[in-house]
Amino acid sequence: MKDPVSGSTYNRIYQHIKKFAKNGDNYCKELISVLQQRADLEKRYAKGLLRLASKITKASTSIVKNSIFDGWNCVSQEMTFTADLHGWVSTWPSMGWDDSEPLS
Repeated sequence: MKDPVSGSTYNRIYQHIKKFAKNGDNYCKELISVLQQRADLEKRYAKGLLRLASKITKASTSIVKNSIFDGWNCVSQEMTFTADLHGWVSTWPSMGWDDSEPLS
């Protein structure tokens, strides 16, 4: 016996909404993956900047305190600030978002 609802307009609408929701779920999972990769990249960049800043600071300990020292000291401080900023950005995916719970 044929299902009386299978060919109805309501069933077609339901199937369309079901497919739309599934595509949205897949898109969100892909987006979360991309954001996590971006966060990992930001974290690696921050660590690299901190390493460079410490190398500049270490190298400038042996030079005379003059305008050249002040310039490189500013560069080192800027790198540290930028590294801190990128380190903060790398924590965005873990700011309490739980992908296992539906958004309300």
